[in-house]
Amino acid sequence: MSVLRFFLEVGDLNPAGFQYAGYADTRPTGDNATMEGRQKNRRVEITVLRQLKE
Repeated sequence: MSVLRFFLEVGDLNPAGFQYAGYADTRPTGDNATMEGRQKNRRVEITVLRQLKE
C-alpha cells in the first residue's frame, strides 16, 4: 500500500485506476527461514492493466 500511496501522491494520479493486493504470506518467492529468502520476499510487483480515459 505504501508504494501505491507514493505513486498517487507524487504522480497526481486518479486512485480509481489502481488496486493493490498483498501476497507476502501466500506467494513468497524465497524461503522465509533464511535472510536471503526474506529479502527476496520484500518486493513490489506492479502490473499496468489499462489506462483510464480522462
